[in-house]
Amino acid sequence: MDFQHLEANILQYLNLNVKESRKQHSLRTAEMAVRLCERFEEDPKSGYIAGIAHDMMKDMPLDLQWQYAERLHCIPSADRFGFSLQSRPAGASFLDKIVHGPASAVYIFETWEVANPDILEAIACHASAAKTMCPLAKILYIADKLEPGRAHVSETLRFKIDSLTLDELFFLALESVVSWLRLQNASIAQTTLDLYNNYTTKAGR
Repeated sequence: MDFQHLEANILQYLNLNVKESRKQHSLRTAEMAVRLCERFEEDPKSGYIAGIAHDMMKDMPLDLQWQYAERLHCIPSADRFGFSLQSRPAGASFLDKIVHGPASAVYIFETWEVANPDILEAIACHASAAKTMCPLAKILYIADKLEPGRAHVSETLRFKIDSLTLDELFFLALESVVSWLRLQNASIAQTTLDLYNNYTTKAGR
């Protein structure tokens, strides 16, 4: 994979199709993903690509997002993602809020032939998480939820990023998301809740 060429294509896409605040969020997420990849001995280039690409379809019309997401099963490694979006449910759906992840994964797979299963899994699962996730997918989830621009991320949380294990950071990100969404009285993905409850039970909380 020519990472330099791929990076240039994704950044050009962001410049043309994504609002500036989301582009900056994606860049901060990519920078944190690189930092975490270096710390946990994962490929930093893969982390950076996953970071800049994870929200690339979020500003597209929902119908278009679903058109891409419904082809998620065409990705050879899709069985790793823990879910499938074969058709859009009728009416308003919580899935509309997380469909951009699978749509973004399919977009880079089809447009630039990105076949790295870890990158695709990380992008597809970043909005809702999944029961099993590879290290890069956990890293992107953490980077997306705890990047410095997030208003709900305190200095205390940021300090922990350099000291906790990958699973501890992953739970911290889950906890942060669940707490913030509950404060907003917002819907929470069932996979996120299941993971959070599983981690909480294991920790005896």
